[in-house]
Amino acid sequence: MNFIAVAAGGAVGSLARYVLALVFPIDNVPLFPWPTFLANVIGCFLIGLLFQATGERLTDHHLRLGLGTGLLGGFTTFSTFSLELIQMVRAGQVLLALSYCFASLAVSLAACYWGIRAIRTFQAKFRTKTGDAA
Repeated sequence: MNFIAVAAGGAVGSLARYVLALVFPIDNVPLFPWPTFLANVIGCFLIGLLFQATGERLTDHHLRLGLGTGLLGGFTTFSTFSLELIQMVRAGQVLLALSYCFASLAVSLAACYWGIRAIRTFQAKFRTKTGDAA
């Protein structure tokens, strides 16, 4: 069942990644690889949301695998990110490659953090409204 959950999530995530590339088409050597950058930032935000929202409460292991490993793993792409960096360096765009690398890391980490913070804020407001002290 784990394989099915990961495969189903991966299929949806990969298709979403492909659609993102269609929305932001680029040439062979892009000035800035927006599709990969956006996929990784969005995926990091969503994994932050998923992690904080589910915590230890998500008891359905298949759902966690399907959403985290499958969907978000299929949507984000470290391999394409790495290849694009190499292509930039080979094209003599070393400063752009370094900027892309730093921006990808910094913005993706920030997105994951803000995904976690968004759920924490929502949970705190929900607890306040319901009077839950937990």
